[in-house]
Amino acid sequence: FRSAMSSHSVWIFCGKFGVGILALGVAVRVLKIARGVRVRKYQKDPRRLQWSEADKRVAKLDPLPAVRDMAKEAQADGSAAAKFLTEFQNRAKTCTEITNCVTEFLADAADAAKKLTSISTSDRQALPLCGVPFSVKECYAVAGTPSTHGLQRYKGVALPNDATLVKMLKAAGAIPFCKTNVPQIMFSWECSNPVYGTTSHPLHRQFIPGGSSGGESCLINQRGSVIGIGTDIGGSCRIPAHMAGCVGIKATKNRLSVKGKARPTLYGDGQENIASCAGILGSTVDDVAAFFEGVLSPKVIEVGIQDDPYMLPMTWDTAKVSSKAPMRFGFYDDDGYIEAAPACRRAVRETVAALRAAGHEVVEFTLPNGQLAFETFVALITCSSPLIAEELRGDTVADSLVVGVQAAALPPAVKRFAAAAKSSSSQLFSRLIPIIGEKQTSAVYQHVANAQKVKTALASAMREANVDVLLSPAFALPAHPHCTGKDVLPAVSYTSIYNVVDYPAGIVPWTTLKPTDKWDKSLGRDKAVEARMMESYNLALGTGCPFPIGVQLATKPYQEEALVKAMRIVEECARRQL
Repeated sequence: FRSAMSSHSVWIFCGKFGVGILALGVAVRVLKIARGVRVRKYQKDPRRLQWSEADKRVAKLDPLPAVRDMAKEAQADGSAAAKFLTEFQNRAKTCTEITNCVTEFLADAADAAKKLTSISTSDRQALPLCGVPFSVKECYAVAGTPSTHGLQRYKGVALPNDATLVKMLKAAGAIPFCKTNVPQIMFSWECSNPVYGTTSHPLHRQFIPGGSSGGESCLINQRGSVIGIGTDIGGSCRIPAHMAGCVGIKATKNRLSVKGKARPTLYGDGQENIASCAGILGSTVDDVAAFFEGVLSPKVIEVGIQDDPYMLPMTWDTAKVSSKAPMRFGFYDDDGYIEAAPACRRAVRETVAALRAAGHEVVEFTLPNGQLAFETFVALITCSSPLIAEELRGDTVADSLVVGVQAAALPPAVKRFAAAAKSSSSQLFSRLIPIIGEKQTSAVYQHVANAQKVKTALASAMREANVDVLLSPAFALPAHPHCTGKDVLPAVSYTSIYNVVDYPAGIVPWTTLKPTDKWDKSLGRDKAVEARMMESYNLALGTGCPFPIGVQLATKPYQEEALVKAMRIVEECARRQL
């Protein structure tokens, strides 16, 4: 018996060892990659980070003017557009010296501003965003500029046409003046690529500003732009808004056009199950509201529909935003899947208390299917992994992508072995490994059915609780050091669920990280993941930096007006706390 057991154990060991060697061989063969994009090494002591002259100039920048005020002034006097443009170009140049947030300044912006002086006052008054400078996430097509997505093969390849949303903003009188940095292929909430380098947090150079719209959030936080356009497929507008400290909204699919945003097979038309949606980042909720009013005004929306017939012909309903009808909020500070950090939970509890103090009805809400929602998100978002690998082939690969791309390329049998090996240390990652990567059609159908299950359950739960708006943590963590996002992947579950169900969702800045926000003990759902998250969180806490902490709000599909109304209510409560 002992001899048989010994032989059997050797057989199992050899089998596992052989599969392990196979896994390593496949990983090396599939992607022969460089070491990754260089980033500054993390410094634990923030006192070693001396303020530069650029930091001092940013600190002296005037508060941002409101979108409505700029448009009103430019409508009355066309020359104001050139004044605003020059001001924001200078602001942005100073900001990018610090954080490397701008990839390019647009050469024809001055001509666009000058044209506004040659038309009549009445014609300018018909332009709802007349003379307002806006920044553009690098992935959007702007005629005459490249859209690289952080891939070196597209560096210097100018595109012939504007994205539909850029055309609409121009039709509203707004002026694009710069493009902002993104993570490579925009499949990360970090912000680094081999074309433009690394964008860092305004408060600490060794920390990320969030992503993938990280350049936008940095620029707006530093007062280098008042409004900008981004994208959101798992939190790409909301995570940077939370981490850098600005307002960010993900729209429902097709409420705003995404035509001309990103390469079709990489991050656009080919990914419909978890749709990449247009997003807006701004300094205040009212700036974002003014954006929606302008870009979804009757004449401007016609421009969009002519260029993109799949954009919904839904004009903005200002009356719904200004309505005095009460809203009932449902809140949760735990999605039942991964524990949010203490500061992120505190932000939700403080918001609840402030809303109640202001007379609003707020009830506790239990989020259904948190685990299924995230696993469905991972399964569907990684179906295009062979296309992603092909885009990355021969390029320097950003640190945030290396492990994920290699894992997705492994054969199913190797993934099952890796999942089994991981199960003893992390059940959470053990469940994710087999569902990452390319899938058979039948498997895709099953995951799409799971997404529908999540949608049905959430709608039913909101109906039973009789809530109009959901309030939750913006993300499971505040800003964290560069190159650590891959270790805390489940932290994105708080944002990604609203991509799975396709709800509009937005971030309002609420508080900052405080020394009292200690995280000494986790819930123990998955000790390996929670240990990495606690480590990342405590590094942020140890800097002493007041990293921004936002809260997230979400409404049912195509209720962006209700979302903006709710965000305005929360923003007003936040101002009362100051």
